[in-house]
Amino acid sequence: MLINPEEKALIGRVFETYLTEHHRNDIHQLITNMNEDTHRSVVVNAMTLFEANMEVGDYFNAYPNDVLAVFDEVLQKKTLELADDASLKDKQGSIQRSKRQIYHTRITGKTFSLQSSFLCFIMLFCFSLLYVLFAFFFNNFCQLQLVMHDIKNFNRYR
Repeated sequence: MLINPEEKALIGRVFETYLTEHHRNDIHQLITNMNEDTHRSVVVNAMTLFEANMEVGDYFNAYPNDVLAVFDEVLQKKTLELADDASLKDKQGSIQRSKRQIYHTRITGKTFSLQSSFLCFIMLFCFSLLYVLFAFFFNNFCQLQLVMHDIKNFNRYR
């Protein structure tokens, strides 16, 4: 590993704090919604993560594989902690199943929510409508100018 233990510890602490603040419900959902998949993932927004600590973003850019391995270790540890804390009816079974699961961190640039997608659709619709209206009125204006020009020329030669 190219990063030293102090850097690894820093990355782990920052990511654990980030998971607790932003993805606690996602992890609970992974724990409670067990299925046949042995590989499960949590999608992390890089912008919000690296805003929490720019140094982690620098390490990620320099050593992406090593940092992702740290993220996966922290996610696995956090999932086991939350499984221990969860008040599930079948607590022992849940812990055993979660130990067999492999959790991965997926980094994304920007997540699109339904609300922002709808907003983009509305904006696109408005711009399209404006374009159509502009083209319609510009075309009619040009035709009107031609008619006015024809009338002026007609009156001049009469």
